Amino acid sequence: MISEASVRRAINHWGHLAIPISFPACQRCVAFLSGLALSPKTAKSLNIGQYTPVGVVEMLTPKSWLGFRIAHQLTAADNVIYLAALLDCAPKLEAARLPKDDNEAFAYRFAEGESVRIFEPALMDISDFYQRIAAPS
Repeated sequence: MISEASVRRAINHWGHLAIPISFPACQRCVAFLSGLALSPKTAKSLNIGQYTPVGVVEMLTPKSWLGFRIAHQLTAADNVIYLAALLDCAPKLEAARLPKDDNEAFAYRFAEGESVRIFEPALMDISDFYQRIAAPS
């Protein structure tokens, strides 16, 4: 079971921030945001242990000037369900991590609250991590 609050926050985050960054919006995404396809009340009744994901669409996306990487686009339902399940666990996961003030871990950090953003904006994606490692002197 996933909480209504996590489903609501996942839909808001995904609809307002994630779609424009990675993949174009679609009619199904608009349906989610308007509450037609998956509402927080219906999603919380899902049995996550018995849920079967639909699958992914695989495509190439630009990585650098001449590079590409494989990207996977989840269906709208899978995306919301996975993110909501993660949001329910996020406070405990974040509490078990190294303190961010120690400057040892630089990956995304969970931002608690009701904001559309679920990550703190000043920290980076793991794909940017290796560029920040200084060579030993």
